[in-house]
Amino acid sequence: MRQSNASVRDVPPAELTACLQWLLPHVAPPRAHWIVAQIADRVGRKRLADIVSVESRLNGQVTGAAITLLQPSAAATLLAIHDDNRLPEGRFARESAVLNRLLERLGPSGVRFLQASADSSEDAIALKDLGFEEIAQLVFLVLDAESMMPAPPPSIETTIEFKVVGHDERLLEIACEVAARSFLGTQDCPRLSEFRSAIEIVNGYKNAATFDPTIWRILMSEGEPAGCLFLTAHRASPESPEDKNTPSGVIEIGYMGLVPECRGIGLGKRILAEAYQIARGRNAARMVLAVDSENSPALSLYRRQGWIEASGESVWGMRICS
Repeated sequence: MRQSNASVRDVPPAELTACLQWLLPHVAPPRAHWIVAQIADRVGRKRLADIVSVESRLNGQVTGAAITLLQPSAAATLLAIHDDNRLPEGRFARESAVLNRLLERLGPSGVRFLQASADSSEDAIALKDLGFEEIAQLVFLVLDAESMMPAPPPSIETTIEFKVVGHDERLLEIACEVAARSFLGTQDCPRLSEFRSAIEIVNGYKNAATFDPTIWRILMSEGEPAGCLFLTAHRASPESPEDKNTPSGVIEIGYMGLVPECRGIGLGKRILAEAYQIARGRNAARMVLAVDSENSPALSLYRRQGWIEASGESVWGMRICS
């Protein structure tokens, strides 16, 4: 039943735990675990200002809440939202007081893009009702350390090398330029370009808290930049073995791409092989990545190399006017 007379307020940091306790039972357990991990990460890095949360109350009782995380490059991630302000058929009202208050908070912060994800059709319907647009269906893939393959020979005669971006500002600039060019004609989340520019997407990688340029690479072919590889290292869990010879931790392929003129000649396999080499050098237990379910060439390549599908979700976006 619609409860339009509910009051809406910002949730102060001291009350964040109580807000989470109300919200988490309304999301699936795996996502609840992910949400807690994201919040714990920001708290651990003393980035409480990145957490934006609002809630609605009626007669002293919470009737709705939402939590988001501010991200680099004018973006934010919606971790969870639930609003008992429902239409008669039980679907979300697009004029959700909770969402409206959240957008009022995010706009002045410079956020122009709000991203959300859904694990189920019910979650997807809720996001659509709230005004989000679907960007892509993602498939999450996993590769164990023993399955990482060596580099294959290229399908045509070519001279290639990988440059470590490291802390060289010029190489970082080249890596970002190559990444932006690789979005042209991409089959991986092409709709994202309707919400964010290539520069905004690349800056999102570069300005992330997990940015580590020592595991970023530029693929050079015949002396010219042809592709890029952006990796992220995730710490081992507390339950991981202490033996340094036992693989632990995870390497994520955040992004890999080729400029249009260098596609279809086997260079994607070389980039993957470079990623495997870096992961082995870090003694990683496994690698993970996410790929658009409609990106058939990439999915085919990953599956041939032993990557296994772990889960999936749909990704949604909303433009925010300042």
